[in-house]
Amino acid sequence: MPQRVYDPVRLRYVAATNEEMVRQALLRKMLGDLAFPRGLIAVEKELGEHGRRFDIVCYGCHFHPLHELYPLLLVECKAEDATDAAREQALGYNATIGAPFLCVAGQTQIHTLWLNADKIGHVPFLPAYRDLLEMAKKRYS
Repeated sequence: MPQRVYDPVRLRYVAATNEEMVRQALLRKMLGDLAFPRGLIAVEKELGEHGRRFDIVCYGCHFHPLHELYPLLLVECKAEDATDAAREQALGYNATIGAPFLCVAGQTQIHTLWLNADKIGHVPFLPAYRDLLEMAKKRYS
């Protein structure tokens, strides 16, 4: 019987693949230290008609000029380290999602990206939920 791990967002056990273990470690950090609200996180949802699935999307509240609830952060998880190909995959998914922040997470590294005055800003970690909201507030103000 394959190993399984409990997903606190999907509220069920899932197969413990290498990529899933990266996703679950990041979700634990997001829900714990980074204070992301569990109710505003979606995991492994289908993206459009082509059967593609994003790993994690976290929604933001307020500060958007048109919507009270909007995609704030798109996360792409990889079993190995984050690569340029993983970043390109996240950018492709985000063409549909439209989140202002992207995160690519691997076993040993995390990169968070955003567009800042026509340049890509980035940090080698995932900021706390409240910090992303503050950055979004400045962007949409």
